[in-house]
Amino acid sequence: MVKVILFLLLVPLCLALIGGAGPKGFVHHGETWTSLPAFKNGIKVRLSSIHYAYHLTNFQQGFANCALLAIWAVGDQVFVGVMGGEAEQPRWSLGRSADMVPTRLGFIYVLSVVFIGLLVPSDDDRLLSGSGVAASPFVIAVMDAGIPGLPSVINACMVIGVLAIALECIYLPSRILRNMAMQGFMPAYIANVDAKGRPRWALAITAVFGVVFTYIGLSSK
Repeated sequence: MVKVILFLLLVPLCLALIGGAGPKGFVHHGETWTSLPAFKNGIKVRLSSIHYAYHLTNFQQGFANCALLAIWAVGDQVFVGVMGGEAEQPRWSLGRSADMVPTRLGFIYVLSVVFIGLLVPSDDDRLLSGSGVAASPFVIAVMDAGIPGLPSVINACMVIGVLAIALECIYLPSRILRNMAMQGFMPAYIANVDAKGRPRWALAITAVFGVVFTYIGLSSK
Protein backbone atom coordinates (compact mmCIF):
# COMPACT_ATOMS: atom_id res chain seq x y z
CA MET A 1 0.00 0.00 0.00
CA VAL A 2 2.89 2.35 0.74
CA LYS A 3 4.31 1.79 -2.74
CA VAL A 4 0.89 2.34 -4.34
CA ILE A 5 0.41 5.57 -2.38
CA LEU A 6 3.93 6.67 -3.33
CA PHE A 7 3.21 6.14 -7.03
CA LEU A 8 -0.12 7.98 -6.79
CA LEU A 9 1.83 10.82 -5.18
CA LEU A 10 4.65 10.81 -7.74
CA VAL A 11 2.47 10.98 -10.87
CA PRO A 12 0.82 14.37 -10.13
CA LEU A 13 4.02 15.58 -8.46
CA CYS A 14 6.13 14.85 -11.54
CA LEU A 15 3.55 16.45 -13.83
CA ALA A 16 3.62 19.55 -11.62
CA LEU A 17 7.43 19.61 -11.60
CA ILE A 18 7.53 19.31 -15.39
CA GLY A 19 5.18 22.30 -15.52
CA GLY A 20 7.53 24.33 -13.30
CA ALA A 21 6.10 23.83 -9.79
CA GLY A 22 8.17 24.74 -6.75
CA PRO A 23 9.97 27.86 -5.55
CA LYS A 24 12.96 27.08 -7.80
CA GLY A 25 11.07 25.12 -10.45
CA PHE A 26 11.07 25.80 -14.18
CA VAL A 27 9.22 24.38 -17.14
CA HIS A 28 10.93 21.30 -18.62
CA HIS A 29 10.69 21.26 -22.41
CA GLY A 30 12.47 17.92 -22.93
CA GLU A 31 15.90 19.49 -22.90
CA THR A 32 17.33 16.44 -21.13
CA TRP A 33 16.39 14.32 -24.17
CA THR A 34 17.77 16.70 -26.79
CA SER A 35 21.03 17.98 -25.31
CA LEU A 36 21.83 14.59 -23.70
CA PRO A 37 21.11 10.98 -24.70
CA ALA A 38 17.86 9.72 -23.23
CA PHE A 39 19.36 6.32 -22.41
CA LYS A 40 23.02 5.78 -21.59
CA ASN A 41 25.39 2.85 -21.01
CA GLY A 42 24.30 0.92 -24.05
CA ILE A 43 25.36 -2.44 -25.46
CA LYS A 44 26.78 -3.46 -28.83
CA VAL A 45 25.09 -6.20 -30.84
CA ARG A 46 27.08 -8.20 -33.40
CA LEU A 47 25.10 -10.09 -36.00
CA SER A 48 27.63 -12.72 -37.12
CA SER A 49 25.17 -14.46 -39.43
CA ILE A 50 25.25 -11.60 -41.93
CA HIS A 51 28.92 -10.76 -41.32
CA TYR A 52 28.71 -7.19 -40.13
CA ALA A 53 28.50 -5.31 -36.86
CA TYR A 54 25.31 -3.43 -36.16
CA HIS A 55 25.50 -0.65 -33.60
CA LEU A 56 22.27 0.42 -31.95
CA THR A 57 21.46 4.07 -31.40
CA ASN A 58 21.86 5.58 -27.95
CA PHE A 59 18.15 5.21 -27.27
CA GLN A 60 18.06 1.55 -28.29
CA GLN A 61 21.30 0.72 -26.49
CA GLY A 62 20.24 2.09 -23.14
CA PHE A 63 16.73 0.71 -23.41
CA ALA A 64 17.96 -2.78 -24.32
CA ASN A 65 20.43 -2.81 -21.45
CA CYS A 66 17.83 -1.66 -18.91
CA ALA A 67 15.19 -4.04 -20.28
CA LEU A 68 17.53 -7.01 -19.88
CA LEU A 69 18.13 -6.25 -16.20
CA ALA A 70 14.46 -5.45 -15.57
CA ILE A 71 13.21 -8.69 -17.13
CA TRP A 72 15.76 -10.68 -15.12
CA ALA A 73 14.64 -8.98 -11.91
CA VAL A 74 10.92 -9.53 -12.53
CA GLY A 75 11.14 -13.11 -13.81
CA ASP A 76 12.03 -14.78 -10.52
CA GLN A 77 10.67 -18.28 -11.11
CA VAL A 78 11.90 -19.66 -7.77
CA PHE A 79 10.00 -17.03 -5.79
CA VAL A 80 6.86 -17.57 -7.85
CA GLY A 81 7.06 -21.33 -7.33
CA VAL A 82 7.44 -21.11 -3.57
CA MET A 83 4.65 -18.54 -3.31
CA GLY A 84 2.37 -20.76 -5.40
CA GLY A 85 3.04 -23.68 -3.07
CA GLU A 86 1.76 -21.69 -0.09
CA ALA A 87 -1.16 -19.92 -1.74
CA GLU A 88 -4.67 -21.00 -0.75
CA GLN A 89 -5.82 -20.74 -4.37
CA PRO A 90 -2.65 -20.89 -6.51
CA ARG A 91 -4.50 -21.10 -9.84
CA TRP A 92 -6.34 -17.83 -9.10
CA SER A 93 -3.55 -16.06 -7.23
CA LEU A 94 -0.74 -16.75 -9.71
CA GLY A 95 -2.97 -16.03 -12.70
CA ARG A 96 -4.05 -12.70 -11.25
CA SER A 97 -0.46 -11.76 -10.42
CA ALA A 98 0.73 -12.68 -13.92
CA ASP A 99 -2.00 -10.55 -15.49
CA MET A 100 -0.85 -7.55 -13.45
CA VAL A 101 2.80 -7.73 -14.56
CA PRO A 102 2.34 -6.12 -18.03
CA THR A 103 0.26 -3.35 -16.48
CA ARG A 104 2.81 -2.66 -13.77
CA LEU A 105 5.75 -2.71 -16.18
CA GLY A 106 4.11 -0.91 -19.07
CA PHE A 107 2.37 1.78 -17.08
CA ILE A 108 3.85 2.31 -13.63
CA TYR A 109 7.56 1.67 -14.22
CA VAL A 110 7.88 2.95 -17.78
CA LEU A 111 5.92 6.07 -16.91
CA SER A 112 8.21 6.64 -13.94
CA VAL A 113 11.27 6.32 -16.19
CA VAL A 114 9.80 8.86 -18.62
CA PHE A 115 9.26 11.33 -15.77
CA ILE A 116 12.79 10.78 -14.47
CA GLY A 117 14.24 11.31 -17.94
CA LEU A 118 12.36 14.60 -18.32
CA LEU A 119 13.21 15.96 -14.88
CA VAL A 120 16.80 14.85 -14.18
CA PRO A 121 19.74 15.08 -16.64
CA SER A 122 21.37 11.72 -17.30
CA ASP A 123 24.82 13.16 -16.47
CA ASP A 124 23.82 14.46 -13.02
CA ASP A 125 26.58 13.53 -10.57
CA ARG A 126 24.07 12.93 -7.79
CA LEU A 127 22.42 9.99 -9.53
CA LEU A 128 25.13 7.41 -8.87
CA SER A 129 27.86 9.13 -6.90
CA GLY A 130 25.56 10.68 -4.32
CA SER A 131 24.65 9.26 -0.95
CA GLY A 132 21.59 9.50 1.26
CA VAL A 133 18.69 11.54 -0.08
CA ALA A 134 20.65 12.69 -3.14
CA ALA A 135 20.76 9.22 -4.72
CA SER A 136 17.10 8.98 -5.82
CA PRO A 137 16.15 10.74 -9.09
CA PHE A 138 12.71 11.63 -7.75
CA VAL A 139 14.30 13.21 -4.69
CA ILE A 140 16.78 15.07 -6.89
CA ALA A 141 13.92 16.51 -8.94
CA VAL A 142 12.06 17.66 -5.81
CA MET A 143 15.22 19.17 -4.31
CA ASP A 144 15.96 21.05 -7.54
CA ALA A 145 12.44 22.48 -7.39
CA GLY A 146 13.10 23.72 -3.84
CA ILE A 147 10.19 21.91 -2.17
CA PRO A 148 11.06 21.32 1.53
CA GLY A 149 10.06 18.22 3.52
CA LEU A 150 8.87 16.18 0.54
CA PRO A 151 12.26 14.49 -0.13
CA SER A 152 12.13 12.92 3.33
CA VAL A 153 8.61 11.59 2.71
CA ILE A 154 9.66 10.06 -0.62
CA ASN A 155 12.74 8.47 0.92
CA ALA A 156 10.75 7.00 3.81
CA CYS A 157 8.31 5.39 1.37
CA MET A 158 11.17 4.08 -0.77
CA VAL A 159 12.93 2.57 2.25
CA ILE A 160 9.74 0.70 3.15
CA GLY A 161 9.40 -0.50 -0.44
CA VAL A 162 13.01 -1.71 -0.57
CA LEU A 163 12.60 -3.51 2.75
CA ALA A 164 9.53 -5.29 1.39
CA ILE A 165 11.57 -6.49 -1.58
CA ALA A 166 14.51 -7.46 0.63
CA LEU A 167 12.24 -9.72 2.70
CA GLU A 168 12.35 -12.15 -0.23
CA CYS A 169 15.90 -12.97 0.87
CA ILE A 170 14.49 -14.14 4.21
CA TYR A 171 11.26 -15.66 2.91
CA LEU A 172 12.83 -18.07 0.41
CA PRO A 173 15.67 -19.49 2.59
CA SER A 174 13.29 -20.02 5.50
CA ARG A 175 11.06 -22.24 3.35
CA ILE A 176 14.08 -24.13 2.04
CA LEU A 177 15.36 -24.59 5.58
CA ARG A 178 11.98 -25.89 6.75
CA ASN A 179 11.83 -28.32 3.84
CA MET A 180 15.30 -29.63 4.72
CA ALA A 181 14.15 -30.13 8.31
CA MET A 182 11.09 -32.04 7.13
CA GLN A 183 13.38 -34.33 5.12
CA GLY A 184 15.64 -34.97 8.12
CA PHE A 185 18.64 -32.90 7.00
CA MET A 186 18.14 -30.35 9.81
CA PRO A 187 16.81 -30.58 13.40
CA ALA A 188 13.10 -31.38 13.38
CA TYR A 189 12.05 -28.34 15.45
CA ILE A 190 13.06 -26.04 12.56
CA ALA A 191 10.11 -27.41 10.60
CA ASN A 192 7.60 -26.30 13.24
CA VAL A 193 5.07 -23.65 12.22
CA ASP A 194 2.66 -21.46 14.17
CA ALA A 195 -1.12 -21.35 13.88
CA LYS A 196 -0.90 -19.35 10.64
CA GLY A 197 1.64 -21.69 9.04
CA ARG A 198 4.69 -19.46 9.50
CA PRO A 199 7.99 -21.29 10.20
CA ARG A 200 9.17 -19.04 13.00
CA TRP A 201 12.38 -20.94 13.77
CA ALA A 202 13.39 -21.02 10.12
CA LEU A 203 12.53 -17.34 9.73
CA ALA A 204 14.58 -16.40 12.81
CA ILE A 205 17.62 -18.38 11.66
CA THR A 206 17.61 -16.97 8.13
CA ALA A 207 17.01 -13.44 9.42
CA VAL A 208 20.01 -13.65 11.78
CA PHE A 209 22.29 -15.04 9.06
CA GLY A 210 20.97 -12.46 6.58
CA VAL A 211 21.78 -9.56 8.91
CA VAL A 212 25.24 -10.94 9.74
CA PHE A 213 26.22 -11.61 6.14
CA THR A 214 24.87 -8.24 5.01
CA TYR A 215 26.96 -6.49 7.65
CA ILE A 216 30.05 -8.47 6.62
CA GLY A 217 29.46 -7.44 3.01
CA LEU A 218 29.31 -3.72 3.81
CA SER A 219 32.26 -1.53 2.89
CA SER A 220 33.96 0.46 5.61
CA LYS A 221 33.45 3.56 3.44
